[in-house]
Amino acid sequence: MYKKNNRRQHVRYHAQQLVIDVKPLGIDAPFDRVKGVDFSAYGLAFITSGLQYEVGEQLELNIKLEKIVLSLLIAEVRNCWEDRCGVEFVFNTDYMKTAAVLDGLEAITDLLKTARSVDTGTGLRAKKKRDRFSDKW
Repeated sequence: MYKKNNRRQHVRYHAQQLVIDVKPLGIDAPFDRVKGVDFSAYGLAFITSGLQYEVGEQLELNIKLEKIVLSLLIAEVRNCWEDRCGVEFVFNTDYMKTAAVLDGLEAITDLLKTARSVDTGTGLRAKKKRDRFSDKW
């Protein structure tokens, strides 16, 4: 169904413990602290604090988890629904391809693996169905 652009091919992990600051790329504005929802080495989802982002807009992110700090990451907004946005990291710059960034994203992924992964795709649908009909079993 969504084979070409399905970013859900990658396991996502709960990201509530991430500290994430976001702002539009190239704009001299303060960062907005957002709440992480889920994370993979290819992107993340977050809840905004009221700001709206447009699909296709590029953002600058700072991410921190324990002692890992990644600054000036570039991501593109892939979807927004109400106050939730999903972004995909943009690896087309030299900085985003550096070992520091790639190793940092991998290290965050490894730390988040200790938590239970987020159900995705048909697994999520099956879980919702079980939840809806759990009183009928």
